[in-house]
Amino acid sequence: MKSSIKSLHLNNLIYKIIAIIFGYSFWLILAQHQNISMTIDIPICFFELDQNFEIQSPEKIKVTLNAKRSEFYNLNVFNEVAHINLNHIKKTGEYNIQLLPEHILLHNKIKLLNYFPSSLNIKVTESKKNINTRY
Repeated sequence: MKSSIKSLHLNNLIYKIIAIIFGYSFWLILAQHQNISMTIDIPICFFELDQNFEIQSPEKIKVTLNAKRSEFYNLNVFNEVAHINLNHIKKTGEYNIQLLPEHILLHNKIKLLNYFPSSLNIKVTESKKNINTRY
């Protein structure tokens, strides 16, 4: 009697282990296609600013992204940057730059849900670096 109960438990143990493996496999497959949201901080890159100027501004913005879980596995957070063109700034002073979704370049399968702040206050000053072009 004891041996038949023990063998019944061992046989059920094998089925339980197989059921756990199959359950985990199905969950893993289904979880890859689930849409999730993620909030990350990305740096701001200013370009085309005259070399005679320096800027003081926030270094990062917070963005909320939405995509399939598998897309986030392929996302390299260090490659995500907000690009802001400053070629229109010709003199020193304080400026308010409106951030637009076009400033944040993302993979086409990743959607931008939100970003904060929506505008940047930057201060443009004369560069204190002495650029010597004599050789």
